[in-house]
Order: sequence, then structure tokens, then C-alpha cells
Amino acid sequence: MALTIETEKLIGFLQHFYTITGLRISLFDLDFNELISVGEPNEICYRIKESSQGAQRCRECDISAQLYIKESNDENYIYNCHCGLVDAIAPITDDDMIIGYMMVGQCLSKDITIEEAWENTSRICSAFTDISDLKKAFFELPQLTKEQIRASVYLMNACASYVRLKNYVKPRHNDLFTAIKEYIYENLSGDLSSEILSSELLIPRNALFKIVKNETGMTLGQYIQYCRLEYAKKLLKNTEDTIAQISEQCGISDFNYFSRLFKRQYGVSPREYRKNPD
Repeated sequence: MALTIETEKLIGFLQHFYTITGLRISLFDLDFNELISVGEPNEICYRIKESSQGAQRCRECDISAQLYIKESNDENYIYNCHCGLVDAIAPITDDDMIIGYMMVGQCLSKDITIEEAWENTSRICSAFTDISDLKKAFFELPQLTKEQIRASVYLMNACASYVRLKNYVKPRHNDLFTAIKEYIYENLSGDLSSEILSSELLIPRNALFKIVKNETGMTLGQYIQYCRLEYAKKLLKNTEDTIAQISEQCGISDFNYFSRLFKRQYGVSPREYRKNPD
């Protein structure tokens, strides 16, 4: 999903979060591409991602967190990455539809000593990179208590809500409408209930209704009917299929009902339209 971003305003806002917490904060799209970040990435993450194997492990970890937050509907998710650093993720939503993710982290928990944490991380990282000169960078990572981590994540949630409230991040609804339109036209002969559209396109029903209404001025049901009848006109004009066959191809199994709908929409019956389509 493409996003429209007020880059300057968003960076300025996220800078306040970084100033308060000292934690790097980033915006990701649905494919987990980093779009904007405030705060320097730590050297350990940078070095691990220099290795293709390490970069793949990092991406798998990020995607796993993304899937968890999507399936759980939780407001946030705090977890340890594959190298033992603490990360957290929160969804950015529009009409209950996830449009992106806010992420903070690359810190250490004070639950264990930093020496114990380094022993664990160095053992893992040694598979990806030379760790001999990383200890100093590791010991400079922020160390937070559980309460401080939770408080920082609470602020991240507030940030995720605020950037939508102020429209610093918003979806391009015309791109979503294109996806809806294409799915409808590719499946005109089948069931096009709002439940199926929502499930197949991963767009909440209320968002479906809003997008279609904004783009067409019609309800979803009216727009689907319009698409079916426009396709029927095309078949009547360009094929020799029977009207009953065309009705089926347009997803309207009742031939008589199809004929009534067609006449109500265009002022002529399907048979009359076929005789004089222009």
C-alpha cells in the first residue's frame, strides 16, 4: 500500500520522542521497508546486516513481529530480536486497517546484567561478523528497566495515533480503489460480498465502504451492480452469447431479475440494447 507522508513534520515530531527516550524510532510500510527513522542505528545492527545471512535473520525477525501484531490485534508487541536486543512494534491504522508500522528499540533490558547480555549477543553475532571490536558499541546501548521500556512503548503508541490524527501518514485511497476495482472485474461471475472482498483484499469492511463511496459516490453494493451491468453491455455488444449466459457471466443467476435491473439502469431491455447498442 502506498502512503503519503508529510516528511518534514513527521521527522520533527519523532525527534521529540527520540529526545525524551534516546531510542531510535522508525516508520515502516506494510512490506516492512523502512521509510523514515530518527536516531542513528547502532553499530551492532549495522555490522550484522553487512552479512547476507545476518540481514536475512534480521528481516525474518521483523516480519515475524509484523505478523504477530497483525494477527493478534494487540496495540503493541515488545520482543527480543534474534541477537537479544529489545525491540517493539505498533500498528498505524486507518479505519481499523493497518497501513504501516512504528518501531522502536535496539536497547537492553536491565533484567540481566550487561555482561550476561553481551555473552549471549556475542555468541549469536559471531556467526555473522567479527565481534572483536563491537563490545564497546554494545556497552553503549541504552539500558532500560521493564517500566521504562513499557513507558517508551506507550509513548510509541501515542505517536502512532497522533501521526494519523494529524495526517502525517495517510494511505493513498486511489491505489486501494484500483485494487478493489480490479478484483471486482476479475470476479464478476462470482460472489462479491463485502465479507469476501474484505478477506481477499485485506481491507476492513468499513474501509471498503468508505473508499468506494469516496471514489464513486455509490455504496459498495451499487458499485458492484454497476460493474456487472457495464460488463453485460460489453458482452451484449461484442458476443453472440445468449442473454441468459451473459446474466450468469455477470454474476446474476436469475435471468428475469437481470433483465429488470438492466432496463432500470439503461431504460431498455438487454434484447433491445443488443439490437441498437449505440
